[in-house]
Amino acid sequence: MNIPSPTNMHHLAIAFGMLCCFFVPTALASVDQATAERVLAKSGTLSQIDALPTQFKANFEEGLREQRELPLTREEFNRRAGAVDRVFAVSKLRASIVGDVAKALTGGQVTALELWYESPVGKRMLELEAAAAKSDQVAALREGGAALRMLPAERVALLRSLLEATQASDFVAELSIDMSVGATHAALMATSRTPPPPINALREGAAKERAQIVKSLAESLLAAYAQTYESASDAELKTYAAFMASASGKAFSGAVISAFSAALISGATELGKVLVEPNKTPKK
Repeated sequence: MNIPSPTNMHHLAIAFGMLCCFFVPTALASVDQATAERVLAKSGTLSQIDALPTQFKANFEEGLREQRELPLTREEFNRRAGAVDRVFAVSKLRASIVGDVAKALTGGQVTALELWYESPVGKRMLELEAAAAKSDQVAALREGGAALRMLPAERVALLRSLLEATQASDFVAELSIDMSVGATHAALMATSRTPPPPINALREGAAKERAQIVKSLAESLLAAYAQTYESASDAELKTYAAFMASASGKAFSGAVISAFSAALISGATELGKVLVEPNKTPKK
């Protein structure tokens, strides 16, 4: 059984989480799904769901290659990998995440969120984050690290407070753990002669390393923040951090983290069942 190491999880987080961490959102409510979807789209979070299937499939295929108990033919490998496309369809992931977020929060938080995204600073932060998401992430890390070393201590402290307020390290750590554990469990279901441990048991084992993952991610994400918000003023960053640290900001960040986690674990569980029942068609 192969549970990815913290190092592998770290690479996963940097590859995919670099995109997501800029869009850890702000606030929502117990509202209808259309409202939830609109606010998720405004925050930039909705578009990040589209990248989940590709990243999960890459991890799942790696897990298949590492399992030696039941070697797979190319046809068997392709069939199992193809199941990911059906189970992790973007439409299903969106419905799951939007639905969970819609149920999680309050109407007042929706109002606060929409006011934030319509504010000058809110719009400015979204523009910077959208530009960062389109850039070369490896280069951004390198350049951000260099920029970080040249910044005064006060600016570094401000970026660190923003990183803490957005809960980006927690979000990316949770995402990497759930994706790695989910892909590993599904791969074991597809190749093992005996049933693997329950997915929650694997998750609990990996979660023991969560604090270490968060710590290792923090410095990399801090470098990314230095690059992303290079042109933002101290006043703008303080305003952003204050909003993200507000009750509405914390509530929505928590809701999104939980929704992404639930979607990944649920999808991985369904995928495992599909793989041990070759003739079963995943629900649409």
